[in-house]
Amino acid sequence: MLKGKTVVLGVTGSIAAYKIASLASMLIKQHADVHVIMTQNATNFIHPTAFETLTRHKCLVDTFDRNFQFNVQHVSLAQQADVMMIAPASANVIGKLAHGIADDMLTTTAMACKAPMLIVPTMNTNMYENPILQDNLKVLASYGKEIIEPASGMLACKLVASVISSGVYAGFLVYTPVISITMPAIVIDITDSGLRKCNSIIIINK
Repeated sequence: MLKGKTVVLGVTGSIAAYKIASLASMLIKQHADVHVIMTQNATNFIHPTAFETLTRHKCLVDTFDRNFQFNVQHVSLAQQADVMMIAPASANVIGKLAHGIADDMLTTTAMACKAPMLIVPTMNTNMYENPILQDNLKVLASYGKEIIEPASGMLACKLVASVISSGVYAGFLVYTPVISITMPAIVIDITDSGLRKCNSIIIINK
C-alpha cells in the first residue's frame, strides 16, 4: 500500500498520455496521494479534468496560473513528492530535462525535485533509436534518474516497434497497458530506506 506517499505524475505530449489516467487510478487505489502535471501538448491527448476527477487535485499545466493557493507550486510539489514519474516522456521533454531547460510547470517541477525520478520514454521507434535521444537518456541516467525502457507494441503509424523491455519491475503497483506507443509495464514500490536496484528489479524507496 502507498498510504501516506505522494506521487507526482508528469504527463507529456504523446498519444499514450491517455493511458496515464489508468495509472493514476491504480495509484489512488493503493492509497497514494497523486498529483498530475501536464505539458500543454499533453492536453491535446487527454483533458486535465480527467486527472482532476481521479485525483481530486488541480491538474497543473500553466506555470503562471493565477487560480491557485498562494505558494510556489512547482517547488511545493517537488518538496512533497516521494517519487516523480514522467510518463509518457516525449523526446522533447527528455531533451529539456537532460540539458536543464525548465520552461513550463512540468520541467520546472522536475528540476526542483530531489525525490527519485522515473522516466518512461514513449515515442515512435525511429525517434527512440535516434542517437541524440539515446545520448539524452544516458545523461539523465548519469544524474541518477531511473529510465524504464520501452516495451514493444503497435505504434500510431501502425508499425510494430522492435524495442523490447529489458527489465521486470516489481513492487506494490503493476501497470501493464495494451501498448500503442512503446510504453512498458510500470511498477512503483515506496518504502522508507532509499533507492536501490537489484538485478532486473527496480524498487523505489524513500
